[in-house]
Amino acid sequence: MCPAILQPVAGDVLTRADLTSAPGEPRVTVRWRSAVDGLATLNGTHVRTVDGMGSAEVALKPGANSLMLEDASGVAESPVWLDAEPGPRYRVSVDDCIWCLRDVARGGCGTLFDNAWLAGWRRLHESYGVKVQLNLYLEDPESGFALAEMPDRFRGEWADNADWLRLTWHARSDKPDRPYLGASVQTVMHDYRQVTDQILRFAGSQSLTGFTTIHWGEASREVCAALRAEGVRGLVGYFNMDQGRPSVAYYLNAEQTEHLSQRDAWVDASLDLVLVRHDAVLNLLPVAGVVPHLEAVAGKPHEAEVLELMIHEQYFSPTYAGYQPDAWQKVESAVRWASERGYAPVSYGEEGRLV
Repeated sequence: MCPAILQPVAGDVLTRADLTSAPGEPRVTVRWRSAVDGLATLNGTHVRTVDGMGSAEVALKPGANSLMLEDASGVAESPVWLDAEPGPRYRVSVDDCIWCLRDVARGGCGTLFDNAWLAGWRRLHESYGVKVQLNLYLEDPESGFALAEMPDRFRGEWADNADWLRLTWHARSDKPDRPYLGASVQTVMHDYRQVTDQILRFAGSQSLTGFTTIHWGEASREVCAALRAEGVRGLVGYFNMDQGRPSVAYYLNAEQTEHLSQRDAWVDASLDLVLVRHDAVLNLLPVAGVVPHLEAVAGKPHEAEVLELMIHEQYFSPTYAGYQPDAWQKVESAVRWASERGYAPVSYGEEGRLV
């Protein structure tokens, strides 16, 4: 039986909580199991297995790393990633977005920020440095609006604000629920390309991000592989277990979901796809519960480095049945807490890249 690397787990995105030394000389402790005691090599260095177990430190470089253990029983190889931008940081994303663009397109706005909702995000950016990503629907059948109606006269303004305001695909529309559960690759890619083409038309490539959350966080591995091939670098979800089954976890099995539920991120090495876990869905929390929730997250070292905050667009709207008049308070409470505790606002793939 070949040896097995037990820790870190293959695909782990390693942060400061995993390291045994300062960021300038990052090393991680590797633990393994083998049926053969005695000498072995770990990344070319002689190590020893005793009573079937062994551990040793390995130096890491930013990004992808390969851990390779070899002994008389065989070879074990495990890919891991070193977070290329160490340090506490946070990202804000908004799911189910289309009403803001409908209102810009139909409201006679002279600037994007004549729209009160977009102006609210600009205020938070100016006050706290917030960077926000809007995950877009293609259409809103109830109002008859589709992204094709969004004018391109704001392209310069999108470009001027692309350092903090990003756009990407989320789904075709709000209904049906779980639209991509069991959907074909062709169906999903058609929707993805339609939304992406519209973003490129009315906002430009600088506004497009390679990270997104698919509506309801469910899609097959084949769909996710196709999205990765199209340029999607990472997917964000809940990655929780609900009554013994993965929830908002895309195609991950129970073991993978359980593992990611206790970490900031994990990479499916077979797809080179980053999977990032939400830390707070703000519309699910009362205002008074936002800070205690984030304090609890901060108390878990393997979940505290990268803070992923999310809310849904509709909860800001008085016309929505589930309207939350304190939605802005929830967001501001979260970003104020993050700012005061030294979390830097980021967009993934650049200064806040994973990985």
